[in-house]
Amino acid sequence: MPARRHARARPAEGRDAITRLRQEASVLEQFRDHPNVVTLHSTFEQSGHLFLVEEYVDGRTLNAELVQRNRLIRADETPTDRMEYRDWALSLMVEIEGALRSFHAAGIVFGDLHPNNILITPAGRPVFIDFEMSYGVDDQNITPAGAPGFVANDGRIGVAADLYALGCTMLSVFLPLTVLIPLDSLKLQHLVHRARDMFDLPEDYCRAILQFVGSTRDSPGSIVAATTRSVIEKWSIDSFSGIDEILELIEDGIRESSTLWRKDRAFPGDPRQFTENAVGIAHGACGNLLTTSLDERSLRKTLDWIEDSVAALTQPAFGFYDGIAGIAHTLRHFGRHDAADALVTRLTGIDFSLLPSELYGGLAGIGIFFMDEATRRPTSGLDAAIETIRALLSTRLDQGVTYLTEVDGVRSAATGKAGLMHGATGHALFWICSFERDHDPTDLVRARTALNIDLSACTLVNDGSLQLNEGWRTLPYIGTGSMGVGLVLLRLTGYAPEPHDADTLRSILRCATPAFAIQSNLLNGRAGFLYFVTTILQSPFAHLVDVGEARRHAQELGTFAVLRGTGIHFPGEQIIRLSTDWATGSAGVYAALKRYRDVAFPHPETSPAALPFIGLDRQLLTAREEEKK
Repeated sequence: MPARRHARARPAEGRDAITRLRQEASVLEQFRDHPNVVTLHSTFEQSGHLFLVEEYVDGRTLNAELVQRNRLIRADETPTDRMEYRDWALSLMVEIEGALRSFHAAGIVFGDLHPNNILITPAGRPVFIDFEMSYGVDDQNITPAGAPGFVANDGRIGVAADLYALGCTMLSVFLPLTVLIPLDSLKLQHLVHRARDMFDLPEDYCRAILQFVGSTRDSPGSIVAATTRSVIEKWSIDSFSGIDEILELIEDGIRESSTLWRKDRAFPGDPRQFTENAVGIAHGACGNLLTTSLDERSLRKTLDWIEDSVAALTQPAFGFYDGIAGIAHTLRHFGRHDAADALVTRLTGIDFSLLPSELYGGLAGIGIFFMDEATRRPTSGLDAAIETIRALLSTRLDQGVTYLTEVDGVRSAATGKAGLMHGATGHALFWICSFERDHDPTDLVRARTALNIDLSACTLVNDGSLQLNEGWRTLPYIGTGSMGVGLVLLRLTGYAPEPHDADTLRSILRCATPAFAIQSNLLNGRAGFLYFVTTILQSPFAHLVDVGEARRHAQELGTFAVLRGTGIHFPGEQIIRLSTDWATGSAGVYAALKRYRDVAFPHPETSPAALPFIGLDRQLLTAREEEKK
């Protein structure tokens, strides 16, 4: 382990990296014979840098051990599996707590407790590593630090800070969502009760978590906020009215988050809104408008903000989810036809050969948008642009893709390059939409060819689910995984089914079986599972799944719900911060829950809700607009 000269991670303490590493060496020497502490062999300096030589511990991090052992993330989990895991984890935490208490008794605060700083040996012994942040129990000139989800946001230091991290570790071995606690002062109780119910945890274990982390229930604020808190705690998804109440409060949260006074964004979302733009569908204001309902005044002001913002973009993206095409679609949807016409004219004049082929930001998404536009306001410019895109995508399909590799007969895709949003699956969707427009059977052959590219990179994992293989991980999600592939396969079977399609869809549906998902969002989380299941329920393959499976996903979304202001919010990607956007936050969860409501509880005045999945929900979006006329 090295320490570089002049490197300083905690400047308020005045301790540079070398000072901290000398402190670590001193602590390791103090605990030389401790069975739960990595052994220090020696120290040396080279070119002014300090190095520690430590023993090699045969084992893996506690975090990796949890992933391997906790079968909540697998489709073949049984009650026996869950109880065996519980007993193992409870026993392990006794030893971890004992080791931490022994540090305190010796006058040392560990300072950075989290599952990646503990190794588990093959014999099951926990070994603490990385004492770089350690300090004396009586030290006061300390800046609180630690991993997200394991450090308190109230400034506590010393033993209290270690115990906070211990409580979070005790919870995370069963429900690794402790990053939600700083987002909502009352989320701790919700998570502890959820973990208790899932694993039948001992009451004294749960009380210890509440004691270490902090179990005081803060005032919920106003009566309105208290009502929202009650809705979150009940999370009533067993009736149309119950879901409707949740949806209204999610809308309240999005509306309350509006920052139209800012030039850089109208709603809080994923950080990508600052590298792409904060206007488009995926991470910007358009996604919020297409998914939820704002009052007339708020809608008008937001549309004005969108028009002003897109006019100010000097280097705009052109895609459907990240740029001009999606913005034009939104403005058209809400009757801003002059502005939409101007953007469409701008789009038809660009050099399409410079754009990628993908659905998210490239030709597939733009081409489907143009076909959608042509049903409303046909022009020769649109027809010419569609034909240009058809020719480009046909040529590129013949050339194949570069993101696949094969090792020992197993195919895998480069990280983030395959699937619905960025891979050949999006091209397949384009060809399906092209067939619907021109009825050329060759388009269905192209669609199957493109879809088979990503299907060839899907693999059956041990629990029987079919997931997209990226070599170092497998993914089930809509945006980047096998569920997105399954959605397009489902569309293709309506025109050109093949005998194995049902088995493929059944294997992809296995991805939605596990009891736990680490995120709530639409493209890479639980809301996407819900969307996929409800889509299957509306298809000829509805017999493959029960509505109860959709209900379970809708219910589990409540675990992620956060109270902020008087509305309901959801965390974004990596669940570290709140997001209202369509791809990663509240708007996407809202849309999935609304789809579930309309499928599970059909109402004469509503039709199944559509999301801005261009091409997948094109007919539903068109029907919506026809109803508005």
